[in-house]
Amino acid sequence: MPATRDGKTWRCQFYYEDWQGVRHKKNKRGFKTKAEAEAFLNPDANELMQIDEDTLVAYVDGSYDHSQKRFSYGMVLMHDGVERYFAYPYADKELATMRNVAGEIKGSEAAMRFAKENGYKKIAGIALGGKERYDSVHSGLELIQTLMSSGAGQLSRDEEWLSGEDYIFIHDGARPCVTAQIIYNCMQDVMEYKACVAAVPVKDTIKVADKAGMSVNTPDRSTLWQIQTPQVFEAGLIKEAYERLYNDTTAGNITDDAMVVEQESGVKVCLVEGSYHNIKITTPEDLDVAEVFLKKIKKCKNLY
Repeated sequence: MPATRDGKTWRCQFYYEDWQGVRHKKNKRGFKTKAEAEAFLNPDANELMQIDEDTLVAYVDGSYDHSQKRFSYGMVLMHDGVERYFAYPYADKELATMRNVAGEIKGSEAAMRFAKENGYKKIAGIALGGKERYDSVHSGLELIQTLMSSGAGQLSRDEEWLSGEDYIFIHDGARPCVTAQIIYNCMQDVMEYKACVAAVPVKDTIKVADKAGMSVNTPDRSTLWQIQTPQVFEAGLIKEAYERLYNDTTAGNITDDAMVVEQESGVKVCLVEGSYHNIKITTPEDLDVAEVFLKKIKKCKNLY
């Protein structure tokens, strides 16, 4: 469908295939000009999501064994078209106080060592994780601003923060099964809604329990979504939301970045269709499942 008028703006319609090969129709609105809408329909747009074989991709997550007070990391490395899987336990008592975050730190260090040993030179920097997820993301946002201010790598922009046309993608390193299609869909929706997250409808019945472990409520399953990553936001929006969070003495338990934006900025977050294959790896057994999914994903057209 060509670009068409939509009030004072332009819109276009396009189709895409999910991981099962099912064709979906989607409308994209809000283009200022017909040329912008037609450019969006460029069939080569998905090529932007291809991973070059010369690029090292590392997915890292940490886990914690409460019974043994030990932490570990699981990591998937994609290098020269080959997938490598790593899992390594630690017994460092001091670092163990950080629980699974300690594993994320050690896994990130291992990925950096691998990159250096194999001649990769385009890593702008690495932000160490914090005690909580939001601490880690905040650290990453601060690193971006530091790198831009110092003119490091390709992030320099005259010491200015990213503009409203720039976006921050926040992704769990423990989700190696994310596809180009999911990333592409998030990119399209964030341009319209300013904030979006990958998600899938829940399959199981969910119960709300009291402190005694007794069921007190059964939410309508049709309204429930399981949140994944990427979580994508306008750069200024997520930066300001995190700044407010760190000055908010009433902030409760923050579990994801969308919650930070909802709570601190009042902006509604769009739910983008993710995939049930986009699992989070937290145990060694998950690596076996991820390996099967990755092989299946690579056989599907328009995903990698």
